[in-house]
Amino acid sequence: MIKLNSSFLLIVTSLITLASADCTKDEIIKLASKDFSKKEIKSICGETINIEWIKLTKEECIDSGGEMHNNICLANWSDANKICNIAGGRLATRHELKNSILKCGGMIDEYASNVRSESYQSCYTKDGFSSIYDYWSSTSCRIDKQDAWVTYIGSGNVYKYDKVGKSYVRCVKDEK
Repeated sequence: MIKLNSSFLLIVTSLITLASADCTKDEIIKLASKDFSKKEIKSICGETINIEWIKLTKEECIDSGGEMHNNICLANWSDANKICNIAGGRLATRHELKNSILKCGGMIDEYASNVRSESYQSCYTKDGFSSIYDYWSSTSCRIDKQDAWVTYIGSGNVYKYDKVGKSYVRCVKDEK
């Protein structure tokens, strides 16, 4: 059950106009209940983010502390940030990863719907994502500073994870 407070209601109320964009009212409420800021929700639901995904080389990954797992770079959060910097980009943000879910027709934190959707499963794999591991975001948790947000693309789930653990690395370059 979502605990409603005045700041939560203000965020949701001010963002409901975005429901006609890329998110439904229920998705906006879910995002707000999961500690997303108003700015992040607006970015996910109302704006197109122009980014270019970077294909990491084995050398970029391993030379910066990562390891290759199923041809995808796997690293802790600190090394993930270094790897992306060396590759000429940055670690994807939480809302950029969420936009990948929404772009493919997936729903945030709707495991059953997402894993049953053949079109969703096909779309994110075409975009270079894997369903085996979760992906680091550059977004640290506000309360638990030792954690950062990760996105499990295959299921559409977003959750916090200890920065010393290992997750996949997906780097982006801002388009000009």
